[in-house]
Amino acid sequence: MSNSNRTSNSAYYSESERVLIKKARLVLGLGVQRAAGRVPAQLVEKVLVQFFPRDGDETMCVEEFAAYIRLVVARKEVSGARGAQILELAG
Repeated sequence: MSNSNRTSNSAYYSESERVLIKKARLVLGLGVQRAAGRVPAQLVEKVLVQFFPRDGDETMCVEEFAAYIRLVVARKEVSGARGAQILELAG
């Protein structure tokens, strides 16, 4: 995508829409990594529930979720870069 397209897309989408798109892309990417056996299914489910809770889903408080993500990074279940991306979008 050229820079001019990025500029026009940024102007087209609101900030909340851009965050929603980033969260959806992240969850989809984690799903692909899970299918390839690179990240645990539990991680993908926790991120999905945190970002897109459905009726009856219990989300974690921000501090608890951040601690969980730091734990999975420390266990090397997900890269530090991916963990930082998750935390940035969760905050």
